Amino acid sequence: MAFREQFVNIDGQWAYIGQPKKSNGYGVIFLGGSMAFVSNNSSDWHEDLNKKALFHSLLEEGVHNRLFQCSWGEFWK
Repeated sequence: MAFREQFVNIDGQWAYIGQPKKSNGYGVIFLGGSMAFVSNNSSDWHEDLNKKALFHSLLEEGVHNRLFQCSWGEFWK
């Protein structure tokens, strides 16, 4: 699956935004932390093959969180 990716710097902290080229209503945002990194052109999710496979699955399938018996989209309305 093809996807758009963008690395952004917000107040000195790098973040990664991934979005399918053909919109399915979902995107993935990665933020760095003490156990993970995001730089201006990479992240640990790009370099680790297992994380990369999960990342591609998230972009292809999307994520539904059934907290309180609704999806996050429904939850925040």
